[in-house]
Amino acid sequence: MAILPLNQVAAGMVVAKDVLDMSGRLLLGRATIVTEKHIKILKTWGITEVHVADNNESIQVATVHPTLPFPDNKRYNLAKEEASRLFPPGNHPLHQLIYTYATRSIYRRLERGGKLHGT
Repeated sequence: MAILPLNQVAAGMVVAKDVLDMSGRLLLGRATIVTEKHIKILKTWGITEVHVADNNESIQVATVHPTLPFPDNKRYNLAKEEASRLFPPGNHPLHQLIYTYATRSIYRRLERGGKLHGT
């Protein structure tokens, strides 16, 4: 894994570590293949560096269902319920992707002691 300044990150590189904003929200998940649009978004959010995979580093690239271990089932179930309420899963792969990332983000918020929306 290498940490590169954002101005050296190029389309086609693979993210080796989740990119989070200042409040801990997920901007770009681990194993994502970087696009020019991603780079513009990261610049907009003030991200200055990104952990990217080395050429000899093996990272399974995320497709529709990126995985994340959820050691706390109670928090995971709460996160799934909240994600379903905010982003009902549909049949389209993008719906599933949004739901998956929302679940991950909500789980992390709960793990850090945050609350569900509206509570």
